Amino acid sequence: MILKTLKLTNFRSWSQASFHFEPNTNFVIGPNASGKTNILEAIFLIASTAPLAHHRFRDLFKQSTKHVKVETVFVDSQNYEHILSFNLVFDSDTNRFQRSFLISGNKVTRLKFLSQVSALFFEPNHLYFITGSPQRRRRTIDQFLKSFDWEYSQSLGSYKKIIRQRNKILSQIKAKQAAPQSLWPWNKSLVKKGQIIQAKRRQFIDFFNRQQQENNSPTKLIYQASWLDENLISQPANLQKEINAETTLWGPHRDDFIFAWQNQPLIYYGSRGQHRLAIFQLFISQKTYIEQITKQKPILLLDDVFSELDSGFQQKLLKHLHVNQTIVADIHPLDIPNLHIIDLKTHNAQT
Repeated sequence: MILKTLKLTNFRSWSQASFHFEPNTNFVIGPNASGKTNILEAIFLIASTAPLAHHRFRDLFKQSTKHVKVETVFVDSQNYEHILSFNLVFDSDTNRFQRSFLISGNKVTRLKFLSQVSALFFEPNHLYFITGSPQRRRRTIDQFLKSFDWEYSQSLGSYKKIIRQRNKILSQIKAKQAAPQSLWPWNKSLVKKGQIIQAKRRQFIDFFNRQQQENNSPTKLIYQASWLDENLISQPANLQKEINAETTLWGPHRDDFIFAWQNQPLIYYGSRGQHRLAIFQLFISQKTYIEQITKQKPILLLDDVFSELDSGFQQKLLKHLHVNQTIVADIHPLDIPNLHIIDLKTHNAQT
């Protein structure tokens, strides 16, 4: 589906705002801190039902407000309009956030809402996928997969809760406040959810590498998985290591993803140009993978990435944008045909 309009209420820097988009390439331009990225994040929120990886729900509220609303109008291939709304309320009594999802005014489940549209977010931080920490790489892969895969999103959320509880019990065991047997039910849940996460990560990595082989590319993404099974974490020696460390030492939270160029780690041997090419290849594979899994063309959300790319990479990226609705946030627009510009300097909205 094609995004037609976006309305924001108390979303991050915006009190009230409304934006119109065209089916092809849209540029949201304005100075730094003018709210460009917030517009992209609101669209991603509708597609994924969750904030970007480095944000929490509390970050979505404009200061001193307790209710956020993001409302969108999409047009399908038959030219029918679909109104998708995301509501977030903070309950100060319980200190909890409550989400609700509506399609054309009717409340629906998160699962149904998640299946309506898809989006792919690309930001300058992704250029540090290669040189950043394993946590940054996991976060990038997680944000991508959970944005359209309900089972992955659910399993990852459950897995993180299990890890927190299991680590608490490990600390109690070390302090002689709990018996090792109290870990058994958590071990089963940990393995079940962890194996789902790792299988889906492996599926995408294999897809990426097949694409590179088909294109005769020397780029490869190596999945360094911290494989998880009950036998491993039940072995007395391994259990004692975890008790001593008071933390879970195996599982998807320890995975890493390493780019290689002709079987050599890019982080050590790759040039800056090779790094950018690998990230560009990852972005294109992510787009293609979403299209294959969801049978939808994702909205491409690009946050200030053109300023980080030279003209050669800009042209390579532009070649892949014309078949998807694309929304770019940048200080200045590019000189390309059929470009729809939203200039925040002149846009009538309240911040």
